[in-house]
Amino acid sequence: MKLHEPQDKSTRSNSTPRNYFSRREQVRIMMLVFTLMFVIVLMYEASKPKNWNWFFNRGQENPSAELAPIDPTGAQVNEINTLLPRKAVEAESGIEGEFRIVKEEPKTRLTPYTMNQHGDKAEAEWLPGIEPDYYQKVEDDTFFILKDRDAWQNTFQVLRDTDQEDLEKAKALPAQFAQLHLQPTQYRGKLVELDGTIRRVVKASTQENDLGIPHYWQLWLFSDRHTSPIVIYALELPEDFPQGETIYQPVSLRGVFFKRWAYSAKGGTMTAPLVLAKQIQWDRPQERNVLSSTQIIIGVSISFTIAFMFALFVYLQSQGKSSAAEQVIRSREERKFREHADEIDPGISVRDQLKLLTAQLENQATESVQKENE
Repeated sequence: MKLHEPQDKSTRSNSTPRNYFSRREQVRIMMLVFTLMFVIVLMYEASKPKNWNWFFNRGQENPSAELAPIDPTGAQVNEINTLLPRKAVEAESGIEGEFRIVKEEPKTRLTPYTMNQHGDKAEAEWLPGIEPDYYQKVEDDTFFILKDRDAWQNTFQVLRDTDQEDLEKAKALPAQFAQLHLQPTQYRGKLVELDGTIRRVVKASTQENDLGIPHYWQLWLFSDRHTSPIVIYALELPEDFPQGETIYQPVSLRGVFFKRWAYSAKGGTMTAPLVLAKQIQWDRPQERNVLSSTQIIIGVSISFTIAFMFALFVYLQSQGKSSAAEQVIRSREERKFREHADEIDPGISVRDQLKLLTAQLENQATESVQKENE
């Protein structure tokens, strides 16, 4: 049964103004504001290169969280193994049960990029003041031993007394990790020129108080894309140079190659080229006004508070009042209703339908009783 005829679609409004003071629109505006704030924070975090290390190769030129300067990994680039093979033999002192560690002579393979492999005398000049005889006693693949002391003190005395300008003018051999590690005898005692990235800086104690050296700076330099370091002992650091276990600072330097030094690590006894230097050359990075995490949190909190206060103000203003948009909509709907009120067929009400249904049920009950009596 049809209650009423539907309205003609042509009589309906094609454009209804949006009520920005309704609760639904207020929630929508707040969600847009919060989304914009979230996008701004994501843009700021995405601008930091360190947040993309997980996406790109971990072996690129960036400090790695897995890097342990005192324990370089054994998987080396260009198949250079820094793990020191060794064996125990009976000591020469004659004391029963005493042993000493001796190294097995490695078979060094020359590489195409090795410099000074012919021992050119023009490139083999010693830094003035350094005694070559002292370096005859220095042994590779050893820790700091008593035989190193004369060459160690002599070299640092020369570096201390030599101006940095004179060191820059002196003849230096360009070198990298592979060259120093594979051919230490050809570079020993010579002035070498290095560049790379410093990833560890710690203060080391000294016993050369008679030379006026209060302490050394131990630096771990990584160059030529090798995962093994070149260890630097320097007398001075540039002003404001960062210190610590995990830093990342590109530098260049000139220093005297001392030996292929052995040091203890978790994977065993490792070796690394050891260079003695006066100081390093560091281009101070330009300061950038980067927001700290605290500043970001404060900014987001202030933005959230402003957005919340604005939404609360709009909500309170809309309570108990009809906005201009709502009044226009109500008047328009009322006018449409009055214009088409005569065309509306109300039909039969629900009450009348219930009465008819009741009467039908009563008639059916009466007829059934009569049939039973017959």
